[in-house]
Amino acid sequence: MKIRTMAVCLLTASYGMGYSQVGSLLYDKVYDGSGGRPMDFAPAWTEHSVNGDNIKVSQGNKLSVSIGDNSSWNALMFLPGTFSVPFTAEYSLDGIEGGGTDFDVRTAEGKRFSFTLQQKCLIDRMRSDTLCTELPVQDRSVYRFAVSDDDKLVIYRNGEEILQAAVCEGDTLMDPGFENLENPEPIWWWASWSQLTVDTSRPRSGKKSLHWENGWTGDMGAHIPVQPNAKYKLSYYAKAERVNAWQSEMKGNLTVGGEEIASVNIPVGEYRLFTVEFTTGPLDETAELRFHNGWDSSESGAFAVFIDDMRLERVEAQPYMQFGRKSLSGESRFGVRHVALRYGDALRPAVFTDLAELCEKTRAMLDEAVVGDEIGNYPDYAVSELKSSLEHAAGVEEGCKYVAVDSSYAVLSRDMEIFSKCMVTDTELSFSEFSVPQLDRTLRAGESLTIVPTGKMSNGEEIDNDILRVEYKSENGLFEISEDGYLTALSSGSDFLVVNARYINASEQFRIPVNIETYQIESVSAETYETKLLLGDATGIKVDVVMTGGKAPEAGEVQLSYESLTPDVAEVNSNGSVIAKGAGKAVVRVTATFMGENVSADVECDVVKIESISLEAPLSMEVNEHSEYAFSGFYSDGTEFAMEDEDVVVWSSDRSVFKMDDSGNIVGAEPGETMLNVRVNQGGVQLKKSVAVKVEVPLSISDVEEADKNGCRFSYNPDSKIVTVVKPSDCSASKVSIYSSSGLRVRCVAFDGDRAELSVAGLLAGVYAVAVDGIASNSVKLTVSQGY
Repeated sequence: MKIRTMAVCLLTASYGMGYSQVGSLLYDKVYDGSGGRPMDFAPAWTEHSVNGDNIKVSQGNKLSVSIGDNSSWNALMFLPGTFSVPFTAEYSLDGIEGGGTDFDVRTAEGKRFSFTLQQKCLIDRMRSDTLCTELPVQDRSVYRFAVSDDDKLVIYRNGEEILQAAVCEGDTLMDPGFENLENPEPIWWWASWSQLTVDTSRPRSGKKSLHWENGWTGDMGAHIPVQPNAKYKLSYYAKAERVNAWQSEMKGNLTVGGEEIASVNIPVGEYRLFTVEFTTGPLDETAELRFHNGWDSSESGAFAVFIDDMRLERVEAQPYMQFGRKSLSGESRFGVRHVALRYGDALRPAVFTDLAELCEKTRAMLDEAVVGDEIGNYPDYAVSELKSSLEHAAGVEEGCKYVAVDSSYAVLSRDMEIFSKCMVTDTELSFSEFSVPQLDRTLRAGESLTIVPTGKMSNGEEIDNDILRVEYKSENGLFEISEDGYLTALSSGSDFLVVNARYINASEQFRIPVNIETYQIESVSAETYETKLLLGDATGIKVDVVMTGGKAPEAGEVQLSYESLTPDVAEVNSNGSVIAKGAGKAVVRVTATFMGENVSADVECDVVKIESISLEAPLSMEVNEHSEYAFSGFYSDGTEFAMEDEDVVVWSSDRSVFKMDDSGNIVGAEPGETMLNVRVNQGGVQLKKSVAVKVEVPLSISDVEEADKNGCRFSYNPDSKIVTVVKPSDCSASKVSIYSSSGLRVRCVAFDGDRAELSVAGLLAGVYAVAVDGIASNSVKLTVSQGY
């Protein structure tokens, strides 16, 4: 099997007159157990816990991991965007208990590999109840990974092939337009009481669409394949047709890692586009799209849903490598001694004798080398660099760790190759072309980039950056540049990059124009997501920063800070979360910082508290009478707010007088007086309102029947307890009265036109007369009795 290879560029120090090697890549020790971070792309260790298990990671002499029962864990490091195939990764692992270690790798091309390594216990252990001390042994396995031409991940242990892993299945949707799909499975699923088919009657485009006909409370969805640690954009067209339902849309959502990312309800009508962006975590391999029409009679109903032209796009997918245990039972411990990444194929690890032989070979090469400009000579910088590399390699003693031997061997081998290429073969060698392509455009103030010169020599060969040595400086000081070619534009204007270049026996100075344009913050605007907050509530701030030319800033380019100008009303944290503290108008200043320059914007938000509540209830009622009541709340700004059930308590001071029925209304229980109370707790404020309610014994009225007395007509309504008297048009009577048996008038009301209405509510038991103008011949008998 052929393993693809590419040049391995190692870190080489600067020598001589400040010249540096061009195009060198940082090479070794992403993590070496020292706790330091010597690499530009040093890993960011993160912890991930499932089911609340306590996972502890310490980075001292090594990375130690303790995993509780039934948990998942990954140590995750993101790699540079250039991390591509082929590559070599090295791991030196300490005793792994239980099942091995899971690895998950993604390259710049998006190819992902997932596999498990088994390893025997290589260390002794001393145990106690709370501490596990690990005593390292001398020899540990070192694993290296490379990618073959047929996209297999080839895994070596100490230089011997032990395993091949295939590329994981892709995260693309096959046949997104459903044109060639016969069966929606296995991605799509649906409830047994519904039906999902590929339909030809209503496609949005092409000839087919996905058609779901649900029964009544059915659901269906899709397991969308994704990769961990990536950002996606999912889009599709969908529409719903009402079959037998009173709702106007089919409910739907997208969940990733068990959390709802978006609501994607499909309305009744024509096809419309749905687009959702989401980011997966270290363990996510599917996104769940689910549609359902509710689980109660107020939501359910039968719909027909059509879906077409579904697309899944991986927006961002930085290369990464993570390892640990994705799934295990019981307790597991493992330690990581060494993690290294580099480009190249899977090499046989070098042993000390290999390094010693290589050092002798290098000494012989240097003894024969002559510094000069003649044919067969070498430039002074090449000799100096190789001597330094030899001194470093020769300083490695027998018995040193594998890493020191192997990496020194690799560095010295590479430096010998470079040295060999530096031999003079043309005494008239010179530069015929020299340019820095990265400077062909106008830079922005504040922008940083790494420059790599290109060109040709007089012998027609392309410039080899392994051989080229350069010194850089700014002529006018409008930019800074490191010896490795990392340039940062400081201010606008025109400048020149001065390059002193050496290439074997050729040397020349070049002046390359550098144009820098003004690039700054043009404006900052901000608004809170919620315009009104209760005490104790919080909201975020949406900030919009516009740079020169109306462009949005790149990620991490602008730093945002927040300051509350009204700390008594609201406080704000470093993430821009506004937390309400007191009633009033909260003002937060948002400051965007770019290249030391600040631009600010103020954002306002009203903070309110409950000012008052009102309670409406009947002042009197009868035994067994049911009555409604109503309450309202008002904020400090005068607006009414909706009180949630869980925030309100309603009760009677004397439950023997009245109670609550099943509908929440009050009902009279016994005669008496009590207080109807309502208490509201909201936003840290508690208010109470009370109303006195009297409960009376119901009246029983008799002897009043519809009758005519000298032209006056008497009638009684038992529901309203009203006696109504209608007089003839020629009657001059002015009032109607109620008299007790002793002749005492107890009630009186004047005629309103030809009609008078007289309430008998509240009368004591007894016999009464209802008379027009006190005339006995114009009266009727009224008997009142009270009881339950």
